[in-house]
Amino acid sequence: MIYDIKGLRKTIELIMELKSKSAYIFRLFSINFIEDSEFWKDLAEREYERVKVVARILEMVELHPEKFYYNLSFDNATIQVLINDIERKTELIIDGLMTSYEGLIFSKTIMNTIIEKEYYHIVESNDSDVSTIIAEIVYNAQSHYEKFSERIEKHIKASNTCEIND
Repeated sequence: MIYDIKGLRKTIELIMELKSKSAYIFRLFSINFIEDSEFWKDLAEREYERVKVVARILEMVELHPEKFYYNLSFDNATIQVLINDIERKTELIIDGLMTSYEGLIFSKTIMNTIIEKEYYHIVESNDSDVSTIIAEIVYNAQSHYEKFSERIEKHIKASNTCEIND
């Protein structure tokens, strides 16, 4: 059973903020790095969808805390550091001071954090409805990371020039 709903809410809200800001910077990349616009738009849309899913999980936990148990804990300060990094990079892209390669490498850094890879395991449940939702998140996240990894490899092989071959 989840006992500290307020603390869990704060952590999940930070994760939602992190994902929202990640989506926003990806959207900026789609505008500024035209050669990979569709790739970045897709990543942004996926991040926005995750915000909705995480919000839904929080709603379920708040309605039925007895159906959930803690699985992973994240340090709120660490999440905030990532948010701050994204905000700084967002300013750089707005000011035109970031290359597409730098954007890709920064995105890889964010996407490879344990918070990004494991946020959907913050709570678990033996409830079949919740388990189904979490399974869908895991499946979609895996697809997201595979697509992103493939793009990184293409970019590196093409000597810092991304090609869209989707």
